[in-house]
Amino acid sequence: PGVDRQVFLNLKALMKGKKSDEQIFDELTPSVLNAHLRSYMPKLTAKVFRTYNASITLDRMLWDHKLDSKLTVAEKVEFYNNANREVAVLCNHQRSVPASHAQSMQKISRQVAALEEEIEDLERAQKRIGESASKYDKERNAWEQEEERRTTEWCKTVQVSSLEEAKEQHETAKAANDRERAELYKAPKRRTFPKLSSFQEHIDQLKARLTEMRATVR
Repeated sequence: PGVDRQVFLNLKALMKGKKSDEQIFDELTPSVLNAHLRSYMPKLTAKVFRTYNASITLDRMLWDHKLDSKLTVAEKVEFYNNANREVAVLCNHQRSVPASHAQSMQKISRQVAALEEEIEDLERAQKRIGESASKYDKERNAWEQEEERRTTEWCKTVQVSSLEEAKEQHETAKAANDRERAELYKAPKRRTFPKLSSFQEHIDQLKARLTEMRATVR
């Protein structure tokens, strides 16, 4: 459907004599627009209006799509993130890309790969354990030994003798505002081996986090 005739005439008048790369509303500034909006409602600004529009659009979208009650937490999170991105497109939300964006995406990609590996390792351990408490103890011990080995390898990679030394180097670099060096000596978080009673719950939580992280790097 076409726009209202008066809207069409106004746009035509505003575009008269302008090139294709020139602003249509060249005389409109954020302060002028916000002053006009506040004449309708106190504290109303373009940002508030934009946030409301996005929120109400997302709310309607979520209510219009009935979710299967059998969906996992990870699948529900993925649905929500997809809806959020669709709303951002509909509302034309844009923001400038920071200079550190590429570096941040690389960091998240590495975290995604590590989380995928952790989930796979836990699922393999879960199959070997079954319902056996004795097998659980064996797998937990093996997991802890593997974590020690991974920590030792990481220390060798960054050329420190222990996690304590790495922490000292990390804090020194932070104090000097040397972000690259601080990141180098930031020790990787040890992977947790969950209790037998909450094994599947722990895996589901990791999968939900993985879904969120994957959505970030898309």
